[in-house]
Amino acid sequence: MSPETNRNLRTAMEAEAFAHARFARFAAYARMHNDPDLARLFQTIADEERMHHFAMEADLAGATGSDADNLRHAIEDVSKHIEMYGHFAEQAATAGDTKAAEMFGSIRQDETSHQHAFMDALKREATTQAEPL
Repeated sequence: MSPETNRNLRTAMEAEAFAHARFARFAAYARMHNDPDLARLFQTIADEERMHHFAMEADLAGATGSDADNLRHAIEDVSKHIEMYGHFAEQAATAGDTKAAEMFGSIRQDETSHQHAFMDALKREATTQAEPL
């Protein structure tokens, strides 16, 4: 695949993932405000973005591999998130945006927990794979 097509594929995957998350949030908001028809519409389209569009793009991109490979990729991604949220928290604190700094710091802690969970799972995966059948 050409580098340009690969970049476009990555951009498309990010857009589909964001659309899914945003529309799912809209669905939750509609449910909270007692509009089940609107909630169903948002959720249906959110699911289409994730289960159809993103899935096709991810398959074409070869975005998944073995469980161990997927865990290594997840650890790498979460490491970037930890760094990003730390940076965002510092910037927000410096700007006096206390609420945002606290939120970014809290999410950073969540991401750190996710990283540990993925690392533990990778260790279990390595142990399982090393055991004779």
